[in-house]
Amino acid sequence: MIPTYPNNTPQELISPWWVENQAPGLRPGMLLWAFIPHVDQVPKALVPKGRAEATEHNLVDCEIVPVNTDRLFQRARLPVAGLPIFNREILAVYRAKRRPVLLLVPPYEDNSQKLSPGKPKRLVRPTALVAPYYGVDQGTGKRAGYPQKLVNRIKQCEYPRFIWDKLPLDGVDESVLRLDHLMPMSTHHIAFQPTHFELSEKALAVVLEWIEWYVTGIIPGGDDAMLPVIRKMLMDE
Repeated sequence: MIPTYPNNTPQELISPWWVENQAPGLRPGMLLWAFIPHVDQVPKALVPKGRAEATEHNLVDCEIVPVNTDRLFQRARLPVAGLPIFNREILAVYRAKRRPVLLLVPPYEDNSQKLSPGKPKRLVRPTALVAPYYGVDQGTGKRAGYPQKLVNRIKQCEYPRFIWDKLPLDGVDESVLRLDHLMPMSTHHIAFQPTHFELSEKALAVVLEWIEWYVTGIIPGGDDAMLPVIRKMLMDE
């Protein structure tokens, strides 16, 4: 259900902000679900120590270590079929959570057919570029949420890396889009789930202007730019 926005928000000034579209394919501005890693945590690695039983290829003893340890590239005494480790690679371990994400750049041409025989397809396999949403509500338990004073400032477009929003999803209320968490996403069908909602043409244009502001540090100008007008109206109020 398309949410109703309060006054003094960008979404109230640009209407409609979200629209429904059940057409197939991936397009800029689509709202998806995807598992997103916690990128601010200390990176760790899974190091296989050896088979749990010498005759079992599917059972292995492992330990999780920080990525700056000298044990990082320790090799198992016996090879483990399910956990192959190639030269100078690690098995990264991180926490992740299923979150709403905004698709900003869809996958483009797949050039894997142009590779020389024997070259891995991962060298050119296309990915999508997404930005995740984080819930504003502090809730209960260990959920941090966002302080209300900060949320109020985000609503007024004070920060280039934060965009406040209310998503058209059941069980999801106020959220913050993190442009400083832009990340690639696999386009394999199990890596994401579409929601059939996407930004309107004007809303997507505003978000793209916001990204330019975040990347360059300069708010886009020009007669067609909408973000500076919206930002001035909200900050003046």
